[in-house]
Amino acid sequence: LSDPDPWARYYAAQALGRLALPASADVLAGLLADEAPQVRVAALEGLAHLQVPRAVEALLAAARGDELDLRHAALIGLGLQR
Repeated sequence: LSDPDPWARYYAAQALGRLALPASADVLAGLLADEAPQVRVAALEGLAHLQVPRAVEALLAAARGDELDLRHAALIGLGLQR
C-alpha cells in the first residue's frame, strides 16, 4: 500500500478490499488522499466490500466530492452496500 509505484498501490488496495476485513476501512479511507487517481478509485472499490460505518462514511464523502471519477466510483460502491 505504500509502494512508490501507483499501480502497485492500486492492486494492493483492490486486494485488501476483496479480503473484506472490517479493520481495513481506515487504511482504505486513508488512500482516498493518494496522489494517484487510480489508487483513490481502487480504495473506493475496496470500501464497497466493507459493511462497516467507516466505509459508508468514506463512500458518502467521496460521493459528495468534486472529483467526477471518485463520485462515480463512490455511488457504485454505495449501491453495492445496499
